[in-house]
Amino acid sequence: YLSEIKKFHSIGIRDESDINNYSLSSAAKSVKEGKRKIFFEVLQKTTGQEHIRKTFSKSIFKVLGENDFLDNRVIFSNPIHIQKDELDYLSDKRLNAVLCPTDILKLGEKKLESLDLMKYGINVSLGTGFLGKSVLSEMKLFSHLVKKGSLSYRYILKMAIVNPARMFDVFDTHGSIEKNKVANLILFDVSDLRNYFISPDLSSEKISEHIVENLDAKDISDIIVKGNVIRRD
Repeated sequence: YLSEIKKFHSIGIRDESDINNYSLSSAAKSVKEGKRKIFFEVLQKTTGQEHIRKTFSKSIFKVLGENDFLDNRVIFSNPIHIQKDELDYLSDKRLNAVLCPTDILKLGEKKLESLDLMKYGINVSLGTGFLGKSVLSEMKLFSHLVKKGSLSYRYILKMAIVNPARMFDVFDTHGSIEKNKVANLILFDVSDLRNYFISPDLSSEKISEHIVENLDAKDISDIIVKGNVIRRD
């Protein structure tokens, strides 16, 4: 139905136990038909890899690679149990991942300490997951969880704006303020003294730091979608 009305959508595999030859062949057929992505909620617990190796006698990524699932159509959700040798294998595959810091902190078995996903060319976005309140609050939490200085605030902002546009193949029309791109914008109210930007260094990094560390959803004053103001003050 969604294909018939030309609506973009994702199909999902929710758990390693759902991965078998039938589900993979069904998903492969589905992804080839129309503009779709496949969303894997795997690699979130330690037992997942054991199930895959017991079923297929190889790692989950070797299984997915043999079924043509390792390209930019694929999105992994919170893959915190990904291994170093697997990242080496994935380095040129242009995969996508979504990290939801609150979920990882409160529901995950492992802390968010490693940034190897970015180092290996995986396009990483930030999301709210089950427990996050807003993307802005997730950005702030993420900046506090990662090793200080390992990522710029500018890049953290991109993880909420630019990288999702790349993930869904719409960066030519969305994700940045440029001529001929769709005008989807939020404006912040900085009249509150706590939000007022004071810095001798007016750089994109300092402004990004101010947005991530000081602003939240409550500070949004205006919302513009496709050039039309849908919420003012």
